[in-house]
Amino acid sequence: MKGEFVKRAIFMIIIVALFAGSFAGCGKKGKKNQGSKKPKQEQLVKVNKRKLLVDFNKDKVFDPCFIKGVNYNPMPVGRHPNDMGWKKFEGGEEPRIDNIFDDEALLERDFKLLKEMGCNTIRLWKANSTFKKGKNRFTNRLTKKTLDMAEKYGIKVIAGFWLKTKPPQCGNSGPVYKTQDYTKEGIRKKHKKAFSRFVNNFKKHPAILFWAIGNGNNEDLDPMDFDQMQAFYSMIDEMAKAAHKIEGRAFHPVAFVNNGINTIGEIIYETEDINMPNLDIWGANVYRGESFGDLFEDYAQRSEKPLWIAEYGLDSWVSVNYASPGSGQEDQETQAKWVGKLWDEIAANKDVVIGATIKEYSDEWWRPVELMRNRKHHRTHDYFGFGPKDSDCDGYLDWFPEAPDKFFHEEWFGLVSIEEGILDPDKITPKKAYYTLKEKFTGN
Repeated sequence: MKGEFVKRAIFMIIIVALFAGSFAGCGKKGKKNQGSKKPKQEQLVKVNKRKLLVDFNKDKVFDPCFIKGVNYNPMPVGRHPNDMGWKKFEGGEEPRIDNIFDDEALLERDFKLLKEMGCNTIRLWKANSTFKKGKNRFTNRLTKKTLDMAEKYGIKVIAGFWLKTKPPQCGNSGPVYKTQDYTKEGIRKKHKKAFSRFVNNFKKHPAILFWAIGNGNNEDLDPMDFDQMQAFYSMIDEMAKAAHKIEGRAFHPVAFVNNGINTIGEIIYETEDINMPNLDIWGANVYRGESFGDLFEDYAQRSEKPLWIAEYGLDSWVSVNYASPGSGQEDQETQAKWVGKLWDEIAANKDVVIGATIKEYSDEWWRPVELMRNRKHHRTHDYFGFGPKDSDCDGYLDWFPEAPDKFFHEEWFGLVSIEEGILDPDKITPKKAYYTLKEKFTGN
């Protein structure tokens, strides 16, 4: 009798449990059944000392990852990133997809070639949208389609979060800096909030390698305004901390892209490792000619964090002199030679650097920024860019681009050249630099 009672009691408990479970989560938020709990997302990318480690196959073994990458912004001929609502071109209405990062045909065109090249990473300078809805025709920004395509081809994505700063202008008594006041809590909160939204959008996608804040913004700050410099870098560290908190144990590393390394590891700017505990990686845009010189040795004295070369390279146009940028010829041989030598130096310093993303995958006919609103300019392959400049505003040229002709032709940095397409993506032709890197990336 006693055994029968126990059996009935157990039976009733099971029925009640099943009955209650059938209503959990119907309309209202209920407690999840233990058996239906989703497994916690595991960390797939992490930094250990100066190494970038990955476990994308989820076998609990983290392997070193060395970035063989490109900066990727395949802007079609005739467009520019900030087009303010202009919808027509010489044939009528623009027939191509507005957001290049949603254009499947364009992505297929490029990712096949990148895979053949041995490229394992692309960096998007500006993966977030900084435009107001309805104000810009081509609000190019990262989408799931790009990430899915990258995953399909085994390519990882460094998702860049753009910070808008203005370069200094010459005034009567020297450079005039027009930047936000990063000591103000409202400014800091705005950037942290925007970055948090960005991370939340893409944090679960397996194609993400890490987040990259900014692009050489330190160059737009007054190096003698120590309060502003300190406030800026501390804000970057707080943004990294916010991203880590959002992702929890599965967080992706966070990098900041510095212009050069001279402001890294400096007491006066509070950029030593002890003051930047949440930033995982230092990125650096580096243009020192056909060699990095003592860059890696210098950096090793400044920080124990891994270094990522976010930009390097050379354009393929050579002018007669910097005063006449259009008079000259394309020189793919020199571009390929420099690119190959620079990569060899990167590969030889794996104890300090985690790889690099070259500037850039394709030529961009819309550049430079100063000519962005000249619509005819976007349909011609011009020779504009920037040459020597008077950086201290004393009336004398004191900075010269590290290029054979002392001029950076911004439309010609691509590893591939482009020709205009109308209904289809632009046609692309690999340059010699593409094949040089293909040989080095694949070992063939």
